[in-house]
Amino acid sequence: MLELFLKEGYKTEDFSFEFGDSDFISSYTKVKEGVWRFLTKKQLASKVFSKIVEEVGFEKLDDFRVITSTLEDVYLALGGNKDGIR
Repeated sequence: MLELFLKEGYKTEDFSFEFGDSDFISSYTKVKEGVWRFLTKKQLASKVFSKIVEEVGFEKLDDFRVITSTLEDVYLALGGNKDGIR
């Protein structure tokens, strides 16, 4: 999982990412203002980051992190909610 943090002046911007190949990225979500989370395969993380920089612009980025997914992340990515998996 990649987590992207935008600089102060760009936190309210919304982005629509086109990754093409469905195996390229599993999902992406806006966590809160200025924070986006991308779920991808470990071996594709550098490609996803390159695409993000291309779409967003390096000057807008404050920070990014590579995070190991938790079981909860996997559950939610599969469509899980309080009533079970959809």
